[in-house]
Amino acid sequence: MNLRKKSLALGSTVTLAGGATGASLLAVLMAATPAGAVGTTYYVDTLTDGAENAVDCINNIVGSCSLRDAIGATNDGDTIVFASGVSGTIDIDMAEGQFEINHEILIQGPGADLLTVAASGYSRVFYLCAGPAMEFSGLTITGGVRQEGGGIYDECYDGFTLRDVVLTGNVAFAGGGGGFYSGGAVTLINTVVSGNYASSFGGGGVSGDLIMVGSTISGNTTGSNDDGGGGVYAAKSVSITSSTFDDNSTGDCGGGLYSGVDNSTITIIDSTFSNNTADNCYGGAIDIDGNGNTVVIANTTITGNSAAAGGGLSIDTGNDVSLLMNTISGNSATSTDALYSGGGIHMTGIEGAPTLTMVGTIVSGNIAAAGPADIGVGSSSTTGLFPITADNSLIGDIDSRLTITGTGNVTSTAPGLGALADNGGLTKTMALLSTSAAVDAGPNPIPTAAGWVHIFDQRGAGFDRVSGAKSDIGAFEVQAAPPATTTTTAPPATTTTVAPDEPVAPAFTG
Repeated sequence: MNLRKKSLALGSTVTLAGGATGASLLAVLMAATPAGAVGTTYYVDTLTDGAENAVDCINNIVGSCSLRDAIGATNDGDTIVFASGVSGTIDIDMAEGQFEINHEILIQGPGADLLTVAASGYSRVFYLCAGPAMEFSGLTITGGVRQEGGGIYDECYDGFTLRDVVLTGNVAFAGGGGGFYSGGAVTLINTVVSGNYASSFGGGGVSGDLIMVGSTISGNTTGSNDDGGGGVYAAKSVSITSSTFDDNSTGDCGGGLYSGVDNSTITIIDSTFSNNTADNCYGGAIDIDGNGNTVVIANTTITGNSAAAGGGLSIDTGNDVSLLMNTISGNSATSTDALYSGGGIHMTGIEGAPTLTMVGTIVSGNIAAAGPADIGVGSSSTTGLFPITADNSLIGDIDSRLTITGTGNVTSTAPGLGALADNGGLTKTMALLSTSAAVDAGPNPIPTAAGWVHIFDQRGAGFDRVSGAKSDIGAFEVQAAPPATTTTTAPPATTTTVAPDEPVAPAFTG
């Protein structure tokens, strides 16, 4: 088994602005409507594709303005919409190939279930060198095949936005980013990236910087030639809020998310990583490689993931990781070598060892084929390894060479959790059983992190983060029972029966 670490293979990167995470970002982005254009609006009124003739759209030739024509007619700030009743599939003309966009425009479809743009395996779908204000909304992008960026390729690393989009069934056959490839900051809002493939260089679904809100990365895969990230290969910085990574896989490291650069920022809040796999490498759900990275994971559930080492999370040398109010349980490490263990968390490296801080976090109930089930280390050293600070956390089976400092911790290999389920909110969670040692054993006050509004548990508004004497450990808070309802039954109405008047007997005199 070749469990190796890698360096970034992508080129120039753009660093995301910090601080815009958590519930505030979710509210702003989910409530917003597409930016809209200040320029001209062009109406696509045919699904037929062919050679570009922008004049058909400029002159409003009825029934003749195709998507390709409209793209050719646009300038920065323009909008493309679809005429009423225009829905179905736009099949890319083989002779014309990918749609090339070189202006910052908005392409606004009627809905991902109503409009599909399909390359049918003949070409990439969209090629961009447009600018960061480029936005797609309300459509499905599928069937793209290219060396890299099968669905969308951002040649100029400007970044773009996908809002209410489905990106599925695209392939990068000799590079990264089956769904899309960009070195710029890409924003996903209420978007699904599912069932895409990259043969190498990482990112079955996504390769690039990422701001992700209320979205899903699922069922994407990569080969085993180089790099990883079955779901996402992070070029630099990542911000993930109220989103799901499910059933992604890679022949390398990082089944759900792989970050292999130095000095990046990764923030994951109110999200779920489930059933992702990296069985030949590290990090079934998440692999933090590189050096000098700052990682904050808060109010997040990590379960059902597997890897050779670090089924849930793998942390390499020189990274600073904070785990705040998370549930990490039910993950597995499959290697039979005890150096590659830690079904929940795997830590590796000696010089500049990773630092791990946990507050109110469950790391218990994981599985390892060899070595510690919950937290393992990839070192043959016999003495003090890797500093861990933990407070008010529930921690199970860990490597005996680890020293944990902190207060209020609970030691248990039985976390008392229900199965992953829809318990309310945007993402699935694992409910605490009434007998769990995590109930009312969490921190008070709740820890803070930049951009994290911590008044609710992972499910968001309506689910208080503290409900009871203290908070609960983990991403799920048992809610207080509603007050008893008192029902007052009115007594039955009293019926008064009045006898009918008796006839008056006539009085006789005589």
